[in-house]
Amino acid sequence: MPSQRFGFIDWFRGLACILMIQTHAYDAWTTEPYRQGTWWIWARLHLGGLPARMFLFLAGVSLAMRFASDVRRSVPIAEARLGALWRGLEVFLLGYGFRIVEWLIGGGQTKDAMSMWKVDVLQCIGLSLMVTAYVASPTDLEDRRIPWRPLLVAVLVAAVTPSLQKLGSPSGPGPLVAYLWPGANPLGQFPIFPWLAYTLTGAAVGSWWLRAARHNRLSQVMWWSVAIGLLVWLAGYGLEKLHLPVFSSTKTIKVDPPFIFCNRIAFCLMGTAVSYWIEQLGLTDGFSPTRIMGQASLTVYMVHLDIVYNSAPYTIKQKLDPITATMLWLVLTVLMVVVAWFRIDGDRKT
Repeated sequence: MPSQRFGFIDWFRGLACILMIQTHAYDAWTTEPYRQGTWWIWARLHLGGLPARMFLFLAGVSLAMRFASDVRRSVPIAEARLGALWRGLEVFLLGYGFRIVEWLIGGGQTKDAMSMWKVDVLQCIGLSLMVTAYVASPTDLEDRRIPWRPLLVAVLVAAVTPSLQKLGSPSGPGPLVAYLWPGANPLGQFPIFPWLAYTLTGAAVGSWWLRAARHNRLSQVMWWSVAIGLLVWLAGYGLEKLHLPVFSSTKTIKVDPPFIFCNRIAFCLMGTAVSYWIEQLGLTDGFSPTRIMGQASLTVYMVHLDIVYNSAPYTIKQKLDPITATMLWLVLTVLMVVVAWFRIDGDRKT
């Protein structure tokens, strides 16, 4: 299997960074009465619901690429999976390290100590990678093989999440319960149900892309990605219109229905295809701010959170109108491009 790096993945990850910065900027700085209505629903909820799912999907793609590297080096399957598990554990522990630093920067007050146990996106990505490492397999990269296990588990996770949410919070230590499903614990910002489904799907799609690239058919497969994305979106639309009780919220419990998973996966499939064509047209050649942020996404994630939530902007917390917040979001995005550029340039020099 030849070495393969998908440059369009960096660009799509950079787009996720831009949407992430926008989401957090509006959340931190927008004042009432603008935190409601059509603008807020689109800017904060619809667009704001994309970045984390994009990152999780791309984490699965990266796992498939890691497996491809192991196949090239004739690494045994068990060893390849163990290596992927350790990578997931590294991201998982890094997430807790970051939460500790955030707590210290925020003043290190005892009353806020529980925030260190919050299940944030890094912990979710790390745990999802560890699980996916043993659901997916390097054998998924073999020709004419359908990666049915990650796809099947992804669909099951998305399908059972509403029912699990309706069961309420199980008993157990709060920091552990927070990893189960939304609503089980206020610390569970990104629990394994339903977020694991995005990484599993990314691993299956990544295997498909890598097989296509091996036979110089990636351009053709990207058209199929768009077609399948449209079909998945239509399936989600149909599920939404059916109003099935098992997938519906109640007066007291809000659930995450599977049609949201379908809509977001459809966006990832079609969005990565568009990113691929942008790259093929040469629009990412030379200096590409979006691609640069994608290559240093972890640094961008950590730095921008401190700026938005823990630094000087405390003086403007939830005090700005949408226009002013948008202007500051654009300034912050440019700043993150500079940070990412220095991060990448430092890596090159070392």
